[in-house]
Amino acid sequence: MAQQTFSGVPGAFSAGEVLSAADQELLRDYLIAQIKEGQTGDTGEILPMIMDLTNNRIVLDSGGLEFSDATTMTTAATGITFAGTTADGMLTYSSGTEIATESTATYASDTLTLSGSGGGIQLDGLNSSSATVLDSYEEGTWVATMTTSGSGTITTNSATLGYIKVGKMVWIHGYFTVTAASSPTSIAKIHTLPFTAETGGTTMYALHPVGLYYSARDSRSVFGWVENNTTFMYLRGDFGTTTLYHGNSAEWFADAGTNNMQVSVNMHYRAST
Repeated sequence: MAQQTFSGVPGAFSAGEVLSAADQELLRDYLIAQIKEGQTGDTGEILPMIMDLTNNRIVLDSGGLEFSDATTMTTAATGITFAGTTADGMLTYSSGTEIATESTATYASDTLTLSGSGGGIQLDGLNSSSATVLDSYEEGTWVATMTTSGSGTITTNSATLGYIKVGKMVWIHGYFTVTAASSPTSIAKIHTLPFTAETGGTTMYALHPVGLYYSARDSRSVFGWVENNTTFMYLRGDFGTTTLYHGNSAEWFADAGTNNMQVSVNMHYRAST
């Protein structure tokens, strides 16, 4: 577009002065130059900035913009473009003029620091197939109950225990009290573990100490046998017989209810996911 021009500026005005027709014309030309696009027939002084309402833009002359440090810019800076179509992806540096959205990003430095209070990295059971990817971390509590593989009942109290899960490995810890038992037989079991155990010998044959104590009998350590693909473990050990792996552990709890047997658990097992 042609720039709007005007041929001069009016002189200084005094208070109460009535503007002459010439001064009014100069003011008119100046205002026109400020609010509308230029006309090709205009001559004289050229404004450095034009408000081009027809094209909804502001036009600067070749002098460009000058900043307070005396630097100037005569052309528009190159913008930043985005590449990639990954929804909810990460923004990564691609080049000096491009930022890419990616589902997988590599942090090419030595240390990643998260300094916001209450923040962290959330790994919410992502189930990665890679052996070198940490895809799960969780902390919480679970409520332990006891049953038998035979007949009878075992009643527990204050049975909220804790757990920490890192990847597939689950650590469970805490203790609870057996407050009553009604003719329990066969093998005692602790339910309900916070995660289903993995299928295979890595879990089933991992035996872990479980402490039992109450005043009517000596304290002793038995072991927990986590059954694969379940959420319970058997209690096995030496229950006063000549056989170390005696199976009738439930009978050891028969008089526990009147003595408040304490069961202490601090062990780990592998989860299925």
